[in-house]
Amino acid sequence: MNLFSALWLCFALLVAIGKYQHELDLPTCLTGVSLSKRQPDSVPASEDLTDLVQSGQDELYYGPVLVGAKTSKTFTCDFDTGSSDLDIPGPDCTPANGCPEAQNLKYDNSGTSAGNSTSVTYGPGMVTGDNYIDTVCVAGLCAPNTGFVSLNMSSGIDQNPPTCLMGMGFPEIAQSGLPPFFNNLINQGHLDDNSKEFSFCLGRAASNTQGKSKLTLGGRDTNSFKGEVTEVPVTKRGYWKVQVDGMRVNNGTILLPTIAEALSKADGAIDTGTTIILAPYAAAQGIAAAIPGAIPIALPLGLTGGVGNAMILANAVTAYPCNTDATVSMVFNGKPFEINPLDLSFGQLTGSIGQCFTSNGIFSSTILKLLSSLFDGKKGFPYCVASIAGASITGVQPFYVVGDTFLKNWYSIFNQDNPAAPYVGFAEANCQ
Repeated sequence: MNLFSALWLCFALLVAIGKYQHELDLPTCLTGVSLSKRQPDSVPASEDLTDLVQSGQDELYYGPVLVGAKTSKTFTCDFDTGSSDLDIPGPDCTPANGCPEAQNLKYDNSGTSAGNSTSVTYGPGMVTGDNYIDTVCVAGLCAPNTGFVSLNMSSGIDQNPPTCLMGMGFPEIAQSGLPPFFNNLINQGHLDDNSKEFSFCLGRAASNTQGKSKLTLGGRDTNSFKGEVTEVPVTKRGYWKVQVDGMRVNNGTILLPTIAEALSKADGAIDTGTTIILAPYAAAQGIAAAIPGAIPIALPLGLTGGVGNAMILANAVTAYPCNTDATVSMVFNGKPFEINPLDLSFGQLTGSIGQCFTSNGIFSSTILKLLSSLFDGKKGFPYCVASIAGASITGVQPFYVVGDTFLKNWYSIFNQDNPAAPYVGFAEANCQ
């Protein structure tokens, strides 16, 4: 694991923690404008996504979004089911404020001002901007009168690439109070009663499928998955939050203390915008205990680490033998869904991981540095860092964030055909 990969792992962990620290306190969304119904568009419609790969790791997935009725521009957006706002660099947002320098990568505010502004915190980063209304198109499907944030500032968020963020969560968590793009497609009648869903197939650089990632709107691409779809009910609208029954190693039950067993079964957000899996601390400890030779790297208690008001009570990553034959699965609806070993590893453990934690000002641990040095793969100790991290946070019930580490294995379908009973569907991915 080089320094860049280590820094990205740390960044992904902080973003996941900060992103969901407010999940019990959701904002109220405005109902939006009144629009007449129209005939549904031809769906499903698919858009190829670019897999951003750094040091061999799949970090995020983005694709083109067309914005503007008067002067349209194409932006590259991270499609994020873990948020609900569309954030686009505005004309006055400079590189000093975290935005691209080129004006063709910025919205020109040619739409209608909503007359208010939005400020959103994403883990260690924050964005602020003015709310605008304009036409937004993805994969040929256009929704006029879609609201978004024209950014004045983007702090702590890498936007090159992509240059914008499209939230695909429910309206209930839209910080701007504006309905998300996909819900506008539904409300404006672009999708019929049996096509109110979108789906993802996420490729993997290690399998040479990074060029086959795809977002499908208004349905599912039946060529991109195999077998039956398991429908997991959403427990509460907001995030795409479902019940996670637990995690298993080698398809066995993790033997944990009683309190850990209780913590391993919890709600989880299915989040395309998060690279890793964030698990309750006790569940992550149980995984480490069940993989032969694995070492949980527990970090000091009582840390804040730049994630707003959240206090991290316990936090850990796991080092494990890179050549392990252990398999890790997540359990939904009582059924195990295996994670490919290629996705379980975030890379070999080196001293960079210790540099990462200390350089961010989060931790100062001589023990962590020692472990990083001791299990440096270059010295003949081939240990890997798991892309499953554990955390326990004040004010938040035990919670999973199910990111791309899992979703690269399973085609994911986000269905709202029945607004009162939305679900996430999983089927074996076959990106092509």
